[in-house]
Amino acid sequence: MAAKPIYRVVFINQGKVYEVYARRVSQTGALFGFVEIEELVFDARKGVVVDPSEERLRLEFAGVKRTYLPMHYVLRIDEVDKQGVSKITAAEGGNVAMIFALSMPMAVGGAGLIAETSYDYFQKNRLQAASDAAAYAAALENRAGSDSGTIRAAAIAQATSNGSCGATVTSTSDAHAPAF
Repeated sequence: MAAKPIYRVVFINQGKVYEVYARRVSQTGALFGFVEIEELVFDARKGVVVDPSEERLRLEFAGVKRTYLPMHYVLRIDEVDKQGVSKITAAEGGNVAMIFALSMPMAVGGAGLIAETSYDYFQKNRLQAASDAAAYAAALENRAGSDSGTIRAAAIAQATSNGSCGATVTSTSDAHAPAF
């Protein structure tokens, strides 16, 4: 039987870079937009403290069955041949990674807002064009002296052919168009 793979997960949290090792890492978990990490692995040598930051990590994650990291906090995930030392280091190098990681939710949210607004604008214009076509068809039938059933049928036909499915036509006035 092949040994279970081990993953090195590097993520940023509160201005520090965490490097941990785990047996299971997945994106498809209970929470959308999070990376699920299970079975954290620490150095098997009990009692011998090689790195105090690994001991801090062991204490910080004591009793944790699984942890969820926001995707934009994760810097990288690697499948490795053997476990290294888990550690916490200061985020150096100008905090570019931290600024990038923290600004990603706003950028993605802004892109989503732009997409939704554009779609709503497109839908409004499409429905307005269908409404205008229906009103024009009804006005032409009214001008020709057609009865209200024919006027309504012409309006519904134009609204449907211009992209408004299931159009409801209401009349605000039965007045006939003035003669020119």
